[in-house]
Amino acid sequence: MFTEDEMNTRSFLNALIELKVFFDETKSKRRLSLSVNRLNVQINNLLSELESEYGPTPLGSIDKLALFLNVFYHQVAFEGINLKHTKFSNFLDVDFVIKNKIGHDFVLSALFCALIKDQGIIAKPIFLLGQILIRVEILGTPPLYIDAQSGEELPYRDIELMIKSQENVDDVDVSFLEPQETTYLVLVYLGVLKSAFIFEDSLELALKASNLMISLTPDDPFLRRDRGMILARLGCPQAAVNEFNFYLEKCPNDAMSEITKAQISAILPEPIALH
Repeated sequence: MFTEDEMNTRSFLNALIELKVFFDETKSKRRLSLSVNRLNVQINNLLSELESEYGPTPLGSIDKLALFLNVFYHQVAFEGINLKHTKFSNFLDVDFVIKNKIGHDFVLSALFCALIKDQGIIAKPIFLLGQILIRVEILGTPPLYIDAQSGEELPYRDIELMIKSQENVDDVDVSFLEPQETTYLVLVYLGVLKSAFIFEDSLELALKASNLMISLTPDDPFLRRDRGMILARLGCPQAAVNEFNFYLEKCPNDAMSEITKAQISAILPEPIALH
């Protein structure tokens, strides 16, 4: 398991590599890191070929970003998910994404941000209103924002209008677009991965994801309730009820509390104390 402080010392890509090993013990961190290194060499070779067409004058950061976007999304041809190809959880698997060049924007953003560092450009993933943006910081210019699935630049005005519309606010708080800690990104990623495992009926893996999320935020009552639901489906009634009771003690007036009490009654037919 990982602690919040430990997770925040890692880049998002390194965190995804460690999570891959956590969920699939047949993989090794060293082998996955080598795959990333091979991809990095491929991208750098393509960039060098393109840069040679510009002559001896060194490229500025804006031109380097444009070349990198071209190489990453068009020549190497990373692309967003297409459910016709495979099960959803594969798109969240960094190993699968590197091999097949198709994946969830979580993984695409992690690879993009890690690999563009060689160009002297700082880029960070941002989870915003259900999607991942890549925030690119170039000295002397306002931050640029890239759609992680398509590689298209999003004008700040469009992002501002999206935030105002979905959040029903008149002014946009700049914190919406600030870089986020790795732990926060990992928790959102694990939530998506957990849902994919549940949908695919991979409940043991869903429980591993749930356990890891709770190790990072142990007192979150909603994560505890979700773990209870997984445990109930795995045939662990008492453990499930313990999780449900934790949630009910913390959130007695939550909208889901009555449904949770009914779930407890269905799991344990004998009378129990409901809080």
